[in-house]
Amino acid sequence: MFARARVGGGSLMEAAGPGQPILSQMVPTTNVTAGSATLTANQLLSGYLQRSGPGAGYTDTWPTADGLISAMLAAGLGPQVGDQFPLIYQNTVAFAMTFAAGTGIIAGVGTLNVAASVTRIYYHTLLSTKPQTILVGNEVNTDATLNGFTAAQLATIMPGMGITGTGVPALTTIIGVSPDAGTIEMSANATATNNLIAFTIFPRIRLDSIGTLAA
Repeated sequence: MFARARVGGGSLMEAAGPGQPILSQMVPTTNVTAGSATLTANQLLSGYLQRSGPGAGYTDTWPTADGLISAMLAAGLGPQVGDQFPLIYQNTVAFAMTFAAGTGIIAGVGTLNVAASVTRIYYHTLLSTKPQTILVGNEVNTDATLNGFTAAQLATIMPGMGITGTGVPALTTIIGVSPDAGTIEMSANATATNNLIAFTIFPRIRLDSIGTLAA
């Protein structure tokens, strides 16, 4: 599990920043599922996963972004938008891994599948950091503004989160939250007019691959 590092400077302690590398005692976690698997948040947050077990091509599904954010919050890490964490994924078997995204995991740049007997390096970037929630509100056809929310409800969400629900186009995100007006601004217009609709709002994490290591 990652920690938000603090470094000492004389008698002062401060959060680690650019140009302040720290030592690591990384220990790989393992997943030995014989076939396809859904990886756990702790396996990804360990930073190093050794995958063994499959006897044929297999699919590994990332946990949801909500699962990862919830694990960070439970560990007291205080995740912030823009935070990144790496993952060394070591495919130790002679069969290819096909990547599948959990809800809220957004494909970025690079190849996300892992060829047989290859080690791939990923970076995860937090695009939003509030846990998943369900809010009930109203929508108007061809309008990107949802309404009917309380300020307390809107305090549980933030721009950058994904949103789904009746009348919400696929891949829609939240681009604005107005507690005083009780509204949410979406990245796309609603496709229906409805009142008291349940909207599922969830965090998003971008996954990039920066390449592979020699076998």
